[in-house]
Amino acid sequence: MFPQLNIFDGSSIARRFQCLKSLELTKLDEHYFKLYCSLNNKTKKLNNMKTTVLLCFLICVITLNHVYSQDILYDKLKICTEIKEFSESGEKAAGIKGEKWSAGQTLRVKFIDGDAFVQAKVRQFATVWADNCNIRFTFVNSGPADIRIRFITGKGSWSLIGKASLKYSVDPITGNVSLSNTGATMNFGWFNSNTTDDEFSRTVIHEFGHAIGLIHEHQSPVAGISWNPPLVYNYYSITQGWTKAEVDQNIFIKYSKSQTQYSSYDKLSIMHYAIPADLLFDPTQAVGWNTVLSAMDKSFISAFYPFPKKEAKKEEKKNDGNHTGDVHGGVH
Repeated sequence: MFPQLNIFDGSSIARRFQCLKSLELTKLDEHYFKLYCSLNNKTKKLNNMKTTVLLCFLICVITLNHVYSQDILYDKLKICTEIKEFSESGEKAAGIKGEKWSAGQTLRVKFIDGDAFVQAKVRQFATVWADNCNIRFTFVNSGPADIRIRFITGKGSWSLIGKASLKYSVDPITGNVSLSNTGATMNFGWFNSNTTDDEFSRTVIHEFGHAIGLIHEHQSPVAGISWNPPLVYNYYSITQGWTKAEVDQNIFIKYSKSQTQYSSYDKLSIMHYAIPADLLFDPTQAVGWNTVLSAMDKSFISAFYPFPKKEAKKEEKKNDGNHTGDVHGGVH
């Protein structure tokens, strides 16, 4: 929004406009601004009330157009923010292997708030993981829960990673992490009755991937993305308001091989950020908005949380005495 200023102060509005231009305003804004400046000069001489009213109207149009443009931009950049987990000593928590649940475990999931529609959509898409590995989810209305979900609009979508939720909670309003197993461990910050199924699928599966211990694919130890750092810092500063340190945390810093159980790099993974070609030295590495599990996601998670192997069965057969029995069966 524009600050309070004298509508005849052309230098102030010009400085403000240059600031807004850095946020990729539309050509329509520039047209209105030039018209404003022309009328502003005339107003200084004529002090015509009708012209003054028109100037105020133009300021409102520029402002609303800016807000609308940025809403569209942010709508395309609804990305998960990594939540830093800390140990009681204040150091970053142990690696992802240490945040893994036990294969065969049933995780209790509780909604702290949210309407019936968005809750139903979360239930629908969260089960995609359970269909592909030996982890189950049960949704509860009361009592303790391993995954605790809020729907605070405008506070991003994110999740604690794996078993960190047993010790920590995050306040979606302030972003503060606390030693508590009753507060939120996951937030969905842009769901409503108009959200498409593709967006529910993309976001819910991604966040529940974190909840069962998965990291962002672009931070995999084997990701070899050709980032153009200056453009990346600028891009996420504009679209997310991130500091350089936050960009490092969410984009550039990779997990070590000793911390993670990983497979080959997968640009189709549901856990991957969308990456515009403009941010890369090699534009062929650009990544779109992945909305479903990739083949490698399914393969990896089935190995991460494997089903128990079936024991080979011994079947004794009656024979002529030369055989005591044949072994049948195997690992499936």
